[in-house]
Amino acid sequence: EASHTVRELAKAVIATAAAVVAMLIVQAAVRAVMGAGAERALAEVVVAGGFGAGTFLVVARALGAEDLALLLRLLPDPLRRRLSPGGTE
Repeated sequence: EASHTVRELAKAVIATAAAVVAMLIVQAAVRAVMGAGAERALAEVVVAGGFGAGTFLVVARALGAEDLALLLRLLPDPLRRRLSPGGTE
């Protein structure tokens, strides 16, 4: 049981690390095209956050993380079907 828990935690850590990298890349891209200000800060949060969340879900699914069901239920139907195990839409 402990080794299973460690494997699942490792999957979450890997997916989280990938999400962080994606968010940092997108944040740098937003900074490169927008001037300083509240609009840029909002764009960084929204765009980088969206890319980070998407990256997390894709990587976690690719790794076969078991506890994605709750997160997937929060997504709109077409996206949920695409990311669910066996989804091809």
